[in-house]
Amino acid sequence: MATTKPIAVAAPGRVLVLGLGRSGRAAVGAALRRGITVLATDDSGETCEQAELLEPEGAVARLGEVDALVVSPGAPADHPLVLAALDRDVEVISELEFAWRLLGPAPLYAVTGTNGKSTTTALLGHVLGTCGRKVFTGGNLGTPLSDAVAGKDEQPWDCYVVEVSSFQLERVSGFAPDLAVLLNLTPDHLDRHGNMQDYLAAKLAVFARARHSVIGRDQDWPSRARADGCGGVPDPSAADCSSFGSSPLPAGDGGVCWQAEGRTVTAADGWTVKLPDHWPRVAHDHENVAAAAVLARLAGLSGEQFERALGSFEPLPHRLASVAAGHGIEFWNDSKATNTGSVLSSVRALDRELLLLMGGVDKGADFSEVASCGARIKTVIAYGAAAGRIDDDLRGSLRVLRAAGLAEAFSVAVEEAEAGDAVLLAPGCASFDEFADYAERGRRFEQLARGWIAGIGR
Repeated sequence: MATTKPIAVAAPGRVLVLGLGRSGRAAVGAALRRGITVLATDDSGETCEQAELLEPEGAVARLGEVDALVVSPGAPADHPLVLAALDRDVEVISELEFAWRLLGPAPLYAVTGTNGKSTTTALLGHVLGTCGRKVFTGGNLGTPLSDAVAGKDEQPWDCYVVEVSSFQLERVSGFAPDLAVLLNLTPDHLDRHGNMQDYLAAKLAVFARARHSVIGRDQDWPSRARADGCGGVPDPSAADCSSFGSSPLPAGDGGVCWQAEGRTVTAADGWTVKLPDHWPRVAHDHENVAAAAVLARLAGLSGEQFERALGSFEPLPHRLASVAAGHGIEFWNDSKATNTGSVLSSVRALDRELLLLMGGVDKGADFSEVASCGARIKTVIAYGAAAGRIDDDLRGSLRVLRAAGLAEAFSVAVEEAEAGDAVLLAPGCASFDEFADYAERGRRFEQLARGWIAGIGR
């Protein structure tokens, strides 16, 4: 698939980078590789030897020297430097937008959604790479898109597979992926966006200039968004849109249908993939595979190629994985379940009574939705900074116990658990009150589970 990148969207000649975390540093490196003058500033005191570093209070005075302010995903929309740049008509763009303007002509495939972004991105990158393409896989997944920017006369990649977050999409103006998928939409990051309307608007930016759009046809967010008068929602009946789902394909839809019982993904023209026995096992992973299949099909791969590559794919860690079992109790790690929608998916995927560990840093979600799965949840153990809110939202609907941190919550869970139960870590929250990230949290849970099993009977 040839790129549709508009040549008219020019890269700025001088930039100021706000935020020197992973994305900000990558933006600095990309600017230097392209001979762009770069200044940088960071509120937390991070330094960068590659760029002229400005103190936060002095950065506003230098805005007149640059063409654009490049904003890292963590910088809020109301940051004083962002507001000052807007007031002075200095273009404000995300690191994603900046990198896209510097990329070569290879096609870019963008993946967003509330849940499943990383799995779908990693799977598509793996499939394309296994089929012989030189693929950059990254973005919000871990490696910033700016790291894909090569020197002016280099073209190291055949395509880019990029996970994009709502934070990154807040400040795009030219970003035009060749293929774009919005996997799903449930409440998340409301502490940043304020409400679902603004969160949806950020997500829909991925489709604004996409050559071809992909959405899930079994989901209710598109119809609700249209009923609310929201523009920019793709229409699966259009020629430039395809869908994925377990329901039958509408006539003319170039998407796919997945069947859990038959373990297949099929398209109307006979394009078929037989799923391996080991993965996927739960509904949301079937959806991720189906979405990746639509993208791979549109990128020119056959069903046979996708099927062969899928057989060697290793699912990402900390996503609803059985990590230990002993004395009739299973331990499941879904530390990546950082919002209510992903908690519900995890609970529905398991077929036994659960001791559910929820907690961390509240992101503004309504935890009361978890009560809809009350028949499967024996007890919720609420811990960490969000324990009070979880307790308030669920008490009266579910049995809730409280703990100070993850280790104490785990101890409470194993005291309550009986043979036949599962202990599930699906926090519904960010990890930053206790851990560096969800991965550290997941590793700690796995250590606790394996340690507890090893210690039984001593």
